Amino acid sequence: MRLLGLTNRSWPRRVGDDPILPNHVSLARAFDIDPVSRADRRHFGVILDAASGEVVLSRSRRGGQGSRVGRSPLLRDHAETKLSRARIPEHAFSEADRLMARPKDAAGIKRVKSAAECWQHWHVEHLTSHDGQFSRDHPVIIRSIERVQSATSLQRLLRDPLGFVWRYALGWTAPQEPGQPLSIAPDELGKLVHELLRRSVDALEPHPGYARASEAQIEAALSAAASIVRETWPLERPTPPKLGALVPLGGRNKSQ
Repeated sequence: MRLLGLTNRSWPRRVGDDPILPNHVSLARAFDIDPVSRADRRHFGVILDAASGEVVLSRSRRGGQGSRVGRSPLLRDHAETKLSRARIPEHAFSEADRLMARPKDAAGIKRVKSAAECWQHWHVEHLTSHDGQFSRDHPVIIRSIERVQSATSLQRLLRDPLGFVWRYALGWTAPQEPGQPLSIAPDELGKLVHELLRRSVDALEPHPGYARASEAQIEAALSAAASIVRETWPLERPTPPKLGALVPLGGRNKSQ
């Protein structure tokens, strides 16, 4: 017999506040002849008495959010043996447990071997194959450095050169959420405005020049940039759906 998850937050279960008859009106135990906590203790005793062989009582030391949890009051009269997380399990519960119990088998898998080498190289001072080395005067690196830099790209170049190579040389970006958002995020809105300004300024430079351009020329450049961004932005980034028109229905306004 195996009983798992015997923590102080789970067993015995606590009696919550009844939404129909809250405790400040009348205590629930005055009407409940068999509270949940009492039933859990009784069922726990029945299970232990009915087990014909070995009984294993188990609990975790941390909860789902990583916070520490204590032992259940049901375990008060039972001795406890602490098990190390790094121990080799006697019985494999999953494929991960089997590979943990057999390091030689795990070393033969390419992805496990590559991950182990990467972790080892992370803690050495000399350069390794996982440090993103590239040849001197590589054209991709030179092209990414010679481009017009923004404040964000300059900050990344100085603080995180490898991240700069990933983002601006190789063009790697974080995957976008698959769901269609109902509104544009603040950081995405900033990128959208930045893209409009960049295209508008590029259209005015070098002739007639942003500082010498008239108001009509600035409006025309901004309009042209908006038409381009309107077509390209939904292809690269998540875009909120169009709002439906409101039509009167039964005396109330409802969205189509």
